[in-house]
Amino acid sequence: AAAGLMIRSLAHPRQAKLGFHPAHVLLARIELNSTAYPSAKKAAFTRQVLDHLKATPGVESAAFGTFAPLGLEGGSWEDLSFEGYTPSPEESLKIYGNALSPGYFSTLHIPILEGRDFDERDRRDSQPVIILSQAAARRYFPGGALGRRVKQGDDWRTVVGVAADIKVHHLSEPPQAFAYYPLTQWYTTGLTLHVRASGNPAALLPAVRQAVADADPDLPLVAM
Repeated sequence: AAAGLMIRSLAHPRQAKLGFHPAHVLLARIELNSTAYPSAKKAAFTRQVLDHLKATPGVESAAFGTFAPLGLEGGSWEDLSFEGYTPSPEESLKIYGNALSPGYFSTLHIPILEGRDFDERDRRDSQPVIILSQAAARRYFPGGALGRRVKQGDDWRTVVGVAADIKVHHLSEPPQAFAYYPLTQWYTTGLTLHVRASGNPAALLPAVRQAVADADPDLPLVAM
């Protein structure tokens, strides 16, 4: 995949209950070269970019995700199994998800209804964890989701949080079963940087470019 950076503001329809607040959020799509960025180097890159931006005047918060809600990327799904839940014969458990850095929910103003956000406890070598949307928690764990387990691939992930439902793909969709994974436990070369500005997000474009350039001066920058 090509490497580079594309920058835009998160679109925000005025009349829709999105479940998140997109106003004043700048997005930067970063495509890393998989050969040049093994897991450890990717983690160092994301940490350096976020540390730079969080120290920048005009930045309220910043976080990475693999894609933005209502964005062009669309996200990806995983076949999941939910501890104690038996699906019907025709039921699909292909659940869309997003891998995040800590602070994603607060950056987009998505409430954590139960449990916690991802944090420094969630490392590559620690217990695999997951956060579920409220719709997923109600559907698969009606007796309570916290502490229950979800199987993704070969991993059993422990539910550490339940987040409010958001519009993921389009404005007319009903509440979606959705999963969130810590970026430290999920390898991807496609990243979307979310930066919440205290004022005009476009004013932060030079700071975003500089933060990325400081972390990798060879990464091409392509403005959207």
